Amino acid sequence: MGEALGQQTLKDYVDGLKAGNPMLGDLQFMGSCCGDYAGSAQDIQSSINTNELYGKTEEVAGTVFKDFGCTPVVGDSMMGNATAGCNYFSVFENGAHSDHEYAANCVPATTCKENVVGMTQGMIALYGVVMQILQQNLGSLAWIGEGDMASCYEGMNKANMGSLDDIIAHKPIKIGPIQVGTEKVLEFEGMKKLGATETLSKCKDDSSVGYLFIHKNLYWQNDKSTVDLEAFSKFKAEQTEKKAEAKKQKEAAAAAKAAEEKDAAAAKEALDEAGAEAPTIISKEVDKDAMAKAKAGRGVCLPWFTQEFRDEQAVTRRLSDVYV
Repeated sequence: MGEALGQQTLKDYVDGLKAGNPMLGDLQFMGSCCGDYAGSAQDIQSSINTNELYGKTEEVAGTVFKDFGCTPVVGDSMMGNATAGCNYFSVFENGAHSDHEYAANCVPATTCKENVVGMTQGMIALYGVVMQILQQNLGSLAWIGEGDMASCYEGMNKANMGSLDDIIAHKPIKIGPIQVGTEKVLEFEGMKKLGATETLSKCKDDSSVGYLFIHKNLYWQNDKSTVDLEAFSKFKAEQTEKKAEAKKQKEAAAAAKAAEEKDAAAAKEALDEAGAEAPTIISKEVDKDAMAKAKAGRGVCLPWFTQEFRDEQAVTRRLSDVYV
């Protein structure tokens, strides 16, 4: 509340909050809610701290100042005093926030070298794939490294505790001498990152060596920056539904093909029982003399009628009217 701040400046107030609470990181933005909107400051605090309102800082700030009737406190305003009748809110980075974007497993080389569940053939990369089957929260492989067991376990613990500040580095992206941007890379002390070709080699038969597998954590929701098991359950249900639908479509196609083949077999069986042959289509092998007679308008005997029927009916047709 503005009245509670007394004569201290807004900057002094913010600095005092940070000094008294080690969980507070850098100030992201500050706002004042005055008059009829004074109560919005409490609503903003609750919405952000419960993750009801989440996202990138600029997106959250945009929503706050658009929908809550408050105004930003910036620049020289931070050096001034609070205004009576206004409530203030300040949004900080969460210094205690754990980022569980990744899930890590340290596997001893002597375990990795075995043909696990008959699928890995002792290969490094294939062990990482098998783990995806055994642990439902493991997504795509993000990093594989090799090193001593102590470093391997230390790296695994840091990743699983969400302490990414120590393992994420930003390296420059250069085109020649010019830096055009940066890329986020994972670095674990004591561990050597393996390239794609190296991961296709056999695991070493050495008890002092460990392989660190870093997968994307499917429990983690980047948009909320939190673990969201409900969203994961929904994701898995959608994946299961897609697989079931694909299986259904495949079975329907197979059933249709089987029915078609069954109908063809039944027709052939009926013809065989009647002692008849399946009808054929006139091909290029049609008797040339018959074709010539037909074109000249002369009658053509149909070979499958009996002599008696031909004598009685004197049936003649042009070849173009005949269905064979």
